Amino acid sequence: MTCENTTPITGEPIYRDLVVIGGGAAGLAAAASAYDNGVRDIVILEREGATGGILKQCIHNGFGLHRFDEELAGPEYALREAARVAERNIEVRLNTMVLSLTDDRRVVAVSPDEGLVEYVAGAVVLAMGSRERTRGMLGIAGSRPAGIYTAGTAQQFTNLRGILPGREVVMLGSGDIGLIMARRLVYEGAHVKMVLNRSHFSGGLKRNIVQCLDDYGIPLRLSHTITRIHGRARLTGVDVARVDPATKKPILGSEEFVPCDTLLLSVGLLPENELTRAAGIAMDRRSNGALVDETLSTSAPGIFSCGNVLHIHDLVDFVSEEGDRAGESAARYLAGAEGPAGSADVVRVVPGDGVGYVVPQVVHKDAQGQVTFRFRSRDVYKKATIAVVADGEMVKTFRRPIVLPAEMESVKLPVEAFAGASELKISLDAEQVGARADQAAAAEPAEQLPEGAVAHDLVCISCPVGCMIHAVEQDGKIVSVTGNTCRRGLKYAEGEVLDPQRMVTCLVDVEESAMPASVRTERTVPKRLIPDVLAELRRVTLTKPVRCGDVVFENVCGTGVNVVATKDVL
Repeated sequence: MTCENTTPITGEPIYRDLVVIGGGAAGLAAAASAYDNGVRDIVILEREGATGGILKQCIHNGFGLHRFDEELAGPEYALREAARVAERNIEVRLNTMVLSLTDDRRVVAVSPDEGLVEYVAGAVVLAMGSRERTRGMLGIAGSRPAGIYTAGTAQQFTNLRGILPGREVVMLGSGDIGLIMARRLVYEGAHVKMVLNRSHFSGGLKRNIVQCLDDYGIPLRLSHTITRIHGRARLTGVDVARVDPATKKPILGSEEFVPCDTLLLSVGLLPENELTRAAGIAMDRRSNGALVDETLSTSAPGIFSCGNVLHIHDLVDFVSEEGDRAGESAARYLAGAEGPAGSADVVRVVPGDGVGYVVPQVVHKDAQGQVTFRFRSRDVYKKATIAVVADGEMVKTFRRPIVLPAEMESVKLPVEAFAGASELKISLDAEQVGARADQAAAAEPAEQLPEGAVAHDLVCISCPVGCMIHAVEQDGKIVSVTGNTCRRGLKYAEGEVLDPQRMVTCLVDVEESAMPASVRTERTVPKRLIPDVLAELRRVTLTKPVRCGDVVFENVCGTGVNVVATKDVL
């Protein structure tokens, strides 16, 4: 089925070899990759006034470790990807909203500068990203007062406009954006009372739970939800209830009223696939993205999908990696390669026990090399075995200490290992299922500590396992560490007990600019000095131009660490 646009279009269609819809991390990477693989006639259509997508408002650090081998803030990462596009002189059309897409690659877009324009493309890459779930999707009873925001909206207010959305905050959902916003609001002087999550496990990465909640004493109440919203003009409070783990429903009689003036919702993301569906492209109901093959080709020949519009990622580095692959595949298609995902000569890939979805969903039997399968688990699995079975025969197993729904998993397999099969199933098995990593018991301390010794219970965030570590400190030294499963736990315990360090990100005012500048420390600083660092930076006012990478403050709080800008304010 094809959705036809009935609005009259003035002028002739514009023919382009490659049209990329979306100028976030995936779209920028796809365009640059296509260029590097021989495509020159490329246009990126971006509906906002600048490329970078959600990264523009993600001023926290943690981006780029895989792609650029260094830790960057979101705006820095976006500028790196935009620079790759600019270096290749790839055309970017900003403030351009795509209205429709057909399965024969006709794209209708509108912009203030050009009006209504039709592009006829040799290939299309879908990179529209995702959007947040809203209150209307949750069915929470109560009134409709001001003060209820998605975490991303609050992030935009705080990080792009310098506007604090509220003072007394409750958060529903523990996705990564929400966890990071809890810390940001504390930095700006708000009181985050609690983070609630309906499930028995968090939806966010372990390091964000530790560094965004635990560091600031923000309680995470799992198996809790909100049953009613109170307030007329402005939110005055919410009813919080425990959730029955068996029925997943609120337990009657467990409600408590929590006063607050702001409710943030961090309850998941949805791939932005209205254009995809309207074009009649086959969809996967499990991932809420397009059904794709190993080249990221959809069921419509010449249309490829990547990034969060395909399935929700936890790391932007992998979004860019997927964009690279989609751009390369689009270039190969333009050069004459065949093999859309709708082809009959394929191996169907299906999720088995414990697996929510798998991407790609089909693999061509004549594909070459290895295929990376990405998937998410349905629950927390400890001592897990990932089993890959082709037509009932075991192909390979992979061991994982722990598998979490918050963290995307991946396995690689050579195509020849399963090319003769009709179905490939990826499943999870485990010795312990459904037990939260953060509920695992810490290693028992010694019955009697040495005189002057102090015990510390920690959650290691060096890797996704999240070991519960018990460390004993005496005379300024770590004398014992138990509970860790690798040597990284020893190093983490020593640093976290004796001299915990954090990178600081925040906003600094700029003269004659409504837009503050986002900044970060070049290196970590002692965690105990974070309030002092923030206080010192609040007293700073910069003058334009401010460019990404500029040192805006030297030797903050006598730490020897400089503060650098992470975006341009010109």
